[in-house]
Amino acid sequence: MKTPTRGRLSPKQLSAAIAAVSLCMASCDIAGLGDGSHGRLSWHFSPTSNLFFTRAAESVVDTNNFILDVRSASGDEIYSGPYHDSPESVEVPPGEYVINARSIDFAAPQFSMPQFGDEQAVVVEDGKMTRCTLNCGLINCGIRLRIGSSFRDTYPDGTMYVESADGSLEYTVNEKRVAYFRPGPVSVVLSNQGRKKIIYTRELLRKDILTVGVSTPPPGEGAGNSGMEFDIVVDTTMTWIYDAASTEGGQGGGSAPEGALSVGQAVASVGEKGVWVYGYIVGGDLTKAAEGISFKGPFSSRTNIAIAERTSVSSKSSCLSVQLSREAVRSAVNLADHPALLGRMVWLKGDIVESYFGIPGLKNVTEYVMDQ
Repeated sequence: MKTPTRGRLSPKQLSAAIAAVSLCMASCDIAGLGDGSHGRLSWHFSPTSNLFFTRAAESVVDTNNFILDVRSASGDEIYSGPYHDSPESVEVPPGEYVINARSIDFAAPQFSMPQFGDEQAVVVEDGKMTRCTLNCGLINCGIRLRIGSSFRDTYPDGTMYVESADGSLEYTVNEKRVAYFRPGPVSVVLSNQGRKKIIYTRELLRKDILTVGVSTPPPGEGAGNSGMEFDIVVDTTMTWIYDAASTEGGQGGGSAPEGALSVGQAVASVGEKGVWVYGYIVGGDLTKAAEGISFKGPFSSRTNIAIAERTSVSSKSSCLSVQLSREAVRSAVNLADHPALLGRMVWLKGDIVESYFGIPGLKNVTEYVMDQ
């Protein structure tokens, strides 16, 4: 998949970002590999960036399904595809790399289609592992109209649109949704009796959500059909906050399947009891040995499985171990009886413990929901 041109770093921005990474490594931490010939590059989402909520609707964004694009500074493709299928790390020549993650591909205006993402530039050095943390936020913008009740009386044949250089959307009197655009000028346009007129234009930036009140003078009090008169009131112009759900401070993270913690969030939430956690089933037959896990069948154990944030995981340290102690859960979720569940998404409710088979785990699982 090709990354959209808009939103990519310019050469000047790339150089500045690389310089910043070299100075402070704010987003990446580097550990020695020792071979001195190649470096390794890995990526993951911040433990608090798996769930995003909008003020307009409680929409949830699953980072496992993000589109990931990893390229060298010269544009050579390292990986392009779903995040959950990406490798845990890749061996690459030393140099500069750009990592782009986005929830959807977005080019033309659409209703109710927020796009989340992040892009970072990193430097890979000889014999070292560079781990990059992606901190995703809203990267497109939106507008919604509040059309006065007199509009239809004043302009019985009129139609309102919101548009940019990328396209337009019809905005009816009863429309309540946010229309999303790529950052740039966005206009409110009236089409009436074969004429079109721009009645309002605003430059919108990333994260901007603008609400515009549009009212018309009653028939006979203004220019009416011929003059296209409007009163424009910007009721709200602000950057809405798209923030990550937190399991700290009693905010209810993991209290229901819809707000389940990711594997990364669960590892950071040891001690929480009766919480929902979700992930892909990637293995089973766990033992206490450092590499004590099977990622391929056939499987023999009915009492444990391992889940992870992506299906491509192949190391025990990237997993969350799961104890299948209750018969109802065990009989439905174990890999020995159901090998086809390997790679499936599952939601599980239990207690997060510091160690189960040598890694953080989920015990006392009482409920489950399986992806269909």
